[in-house]
Amino acid sequence: MVNVTLVQRAKFFEGLSETECRQIAEFCEIKDYADGERVLEENGGAKRLDLRLIISGEVAVGKKALPTPGASEVGISAIGSELYGEISWLLSTKPSAGLVSKGRSRFLIVDGEKFYSFCAENPQLGFMLMERIASVLAKRTCNLTEQLVTKDAFSFSF
Repeated sequence: MVNVTLVQRAKFFEGLSETECRQIAEFCEIKDYADGERVLEENGGAKRLDLRLIISGEVAVGKKALPTPGASEVGISAIGSELYGEISWLLSTKPSAGLVSKGRSRFLIVDGEKFYSFCAENPQLGFMLMERIASVLAKRTCNLTEQLVTKDAFSFSF
């Protein structure tokens, strides 16, 4: 369990009561990462259903373009979000992108299975939190569309 104040400070949990934040804090932990340390490995390891909210520091996000010789990794770091791991959580899959700490960073790790149960047991609150996740995904889709339109996001060497 983490200090309830850390949950209350997270923009993702903004507007929740102290009691609700205290319930969420029971299934959260804090994790610190060093410069260059992998926070998430794209398609790596076991399924990771946990949500990650960045508390401090910066991260670089990358996605391997396609399994084509010469394809580069596409940087998608200009997202402006504190939430990561939401696609894995929603789809019960391995991470769809990699995440690396730039300098020291600190994350609030939310146990995905317990968070899912919390949302199911609190439908109104669960709907609001799902709506926030949908908003993050919509903003990321807009961001990626902009990148595709304004620069050659998929550069291949044949």
